[in-house]
Amino acid sequence: MSIVEDFHRRHKERLARIASMAVEPVKESEVVKVEQPEKIIPLTKEEQINDWVERQKEMATELFAIAGLPTENAVSVERIQREVCKHYGIARTDMISGRRTKHLLRPRMLAIHLTRRLTTKSYPEIGRRFGGRDHTTCMHSDRRISMMMASDIQLQATIEMLIEKLGGEMS
Repeated sequence: MSIVEDFHRRHKERLARIASMAVEPVKESEVVKVEQPEKIIPLTKEEQINDWVERQKEMATELFAIAGLPTENAVSVERIQREVCKHYGIARTDMISGRRTKHLLRPRMLAIHLTRRLTTKSYPEIGRRFGGRDHTTCMHSDRRISMMMASDIQLQATIEMLIEKLGGEMS
């Protein structure tokens, strides 16, 4: 199955899931009147085009992620996870799993820290990408690595090396 076919298959599955959540029609006797807003302002042509462009970018990024290719001038969460896993010699599935063994904690925390610094992802989005973790867990990981960097020269060198491999700039 090609990358494009896989992408389309996933897209169709997502649409099917959304369609399955459709609500049954409401009987007229159960209808409750809701006050409508006074005025609905339609999107301008420029806003519609910008919205369409953003959706296309998201789909292209997802397609690149499925293929395992980095997007141009962007560091993806998956790419950060792969590089950190490769450096520490662990599997990506272990990194995003719920396991909390010592040999997985530091790489996971480091990957979360790098994701926060090298991407524009929010803590809740990062948490979802790391096995459905809570946003406060991501905040803790980010702070903890920042504190550890102040005293651990080897950790600083590791982070600098990973940033260089990823081709990103720390914010």
